[in-house]
Amino acid sequence: MLRILKFLSILYIRNLLGLLLPIVCFVTANGQAPLRLLPLEQNEQLVTRSLDDPNRSVINCQSDTLLLPFFEDFSRVSSFYPSCDRWTDQDVFVNNSMYDYAPSVGVATFDGLNENGYPYNQFANPASGLGADTLTSQSIDLGGFNPIDSVILSFYLQKQGLGDRPELQDSFFVDFWDDSGRWVNVFSIGGVDNSFSVNEIPNFEQFFIPVTADSFLHPGFSFRFRNYASLNGNNDHYHLDFIYMDVGRTNTDSFSINYGRYADISYSRPLSTPLKNGLYAMPWRHFSYQTCMADSITFQMFNHNPCNSAGTLDRIYSLEHIGSSTIPLLNQPIATQPNYSCSPSNDDQSRVALDTFSFNQTIQDSFKIRSSTAILFPFDFQSNPLFEVNDTTYLTNTLRNYYAYDDGTAESRIIAQGLGTTIAVEYTSEIDDTLRGIFFHLPYYTNNNSNNDLINVKVWLDSLDNEVFSRDFYKLVYIYGFNGFHYVTLQDFTGQEQAIPIKAGQTFYVGWQQASQQAVPVGFDRTSNAMDKTFYSTGGSWQPSPFNGSIMIRPLFSPDSSYFVSNQIVPTEEWDLKIYPNPANSLIHLDIINEGTSSFNVDIYSSLGQHMFYSDRSTTLTIKDWPSGIYVARLRTNNQQVFVTKHFIKW
Repeated sequence: MLRILKFLSILYIRNLLGLLLPIVCFVTANGQAPLRLLPLEQNEQLVTRSLDDPNRSVINCQSDTLLLPFFEDFSRVSSFYPSCDRWTDQDVFVNNSMYDYAPSVGVATFDGLNENGYPYNQFANPASGLGADTLTSQSIDLGGFNPIDSVILSFYLQKQGLGDRPELQDSFFVDFWDDSGRWVNVFSIGGVDNSFSVNEIPNFEQFFIPVTADSFLHPGFSFRFRNYASLNGNNDHYHLDFIYMDVGRTNTDSFSINYGRYADISYSRPLSTPLKNGLYAMPWRHFSYQTCMADSITFQMFNHNPCNSAGTLDRIYSLEHIGSSTIPLLNQPIATQPNYSCSPSNDDQSRVALDTFSFNQTIQDSFKIRSSTAILFPFDFQSNPLFEVNDTTYLTNTLRNYYAYDDGTAESRIIAQGLGTTIAVEYTSEIDDTLRGIFFHLPYYTNNNSNNDLINVKVWLDSLDNEVFSRDFYKLVYIYGFNGFHYVTLQDFTGQEQAIPIKAGQTFYVGWQQASQQAVPVGFDRTSNAMDKTFYSTGGSWQPSPFNGSIMIRPLFSPDSSYFVSNQIVPTEEWDLKIYPNPANSLIHLDIINEGTSSFNVDIYSSLGQHMFYSDRSTTLTIKDWPSGIYVARLRTNNQQVFVTKHFIKW
């Protein structure tokens, strides 16, 4: 009984602290906070990968010995993990979404999650910074060097970025492996100072660390980065980029305290969307190359060269139609930019006009648009092939049957706090069509299966004074999968469809109203920005959103009821998995609810990804010999139509 009371008290304190430690909180004049941004509790990209490939566990990186120079900028984001040809461990998250204006696209993010995307310790005190992620280089042969050879390690580091702000106790460290076989700390820095405005995002800073001590100049040298963070979630972010170590360097490689100089020019942010109104997706039947392309696209560059080495910059912008086959649409050289100066400067952001181009491709089915920019002949800036990897950047837009401002990746979650608080997102239809339903991205959170967490799903036409639909006391369900979306059909309380005709050019709004005390979070994309199309109300007049970003809510259109809904983002049968008691010590019961017509399986994994149990039926399971901790149970139908995940605790 004492152990149960202790667990309940920890859970109560954790929930209380969670209310006090948001990413951002917008407070009105009367002291209320109707909208809040909160950190994510886990990394769904990594969780999905570990559950879909449970035999993977942690990638086994074989040891190797490298030679100088060493360079890494994480520009090729493919597996979410560091490359084994340069690194020995896999704790950090390699991504192209969590940072702001990096030295090059792609970073390694340090947080409070393990390599499978789960918290290191869900019940850790969120006010304490403890050891979390580590990124360790392969061995580097420095045996032939002397202190006068001036071997220097440099790197860029950003605190917070588009994620959660690390506090002062959430430190970042660099260690060197010496010739006596021990790690020596050579660098540390704390989190964001309290004097730094909550409305600002800290810039990347560059740091130089000499590798000149005799004890480090040996054949088995390596270095590692590590962080302290709150271990109970996706917290306290540091973003690492542009790591470079070579011989013959000095600290005068920099023209200022923050920026080093290299023979490189790179892209520093993803491309902007080529669709108009900031859309990242829209129904393919609504799309026309003549009317739905943006006037221009923008992209961000970073010239790492010395200021006195300005030169001529040549680039090319490309568009492709990707459907049953790939069709090139545009391969347009960008106007040459002479005397391109060192960064950061006003010249770093470039624009390509699209309104002068004519596209005649016929639209016949759903498809994707892939756009890219590439640096051409960078001889004025680039003399080392090490840096060629960051010379191209890509963006893919989806044309299916829904509108979306988000790019498909949530960096945080937004809540409408307080009964009756309402959030609405504005869209405009391109053609006459019928609104059939709404996708909501419900990111994983501890309480995501509570039957009492309810919202009213709403639609407005022409203005927010004209509400035309409300599906009241609706429960969103977490959908397994990377950024899975829950689909809500527009229907009345009897189950009859209430599809809404929308005219071409007509403005409409989709959103929700909080209908229970426990706020329901919805995914929030901080890399795209629909702030000017997002509104909230606490019962009075409507107010504009205070947050840069896009709520992950997507209206679906179809002229008839036989529309397509991807099985990746919605269950077509109402299934559920119940686990009780929770927490448990010796026995748990797994009950499959509403089994439908599909066969299924249930797998249970530890928080480290170890497979613990398999079943194809409801069952009672003995767990008394399992280690204490958090476990995840995954239900999946064999036809891949339904994904349900539940967490439980073995104490």
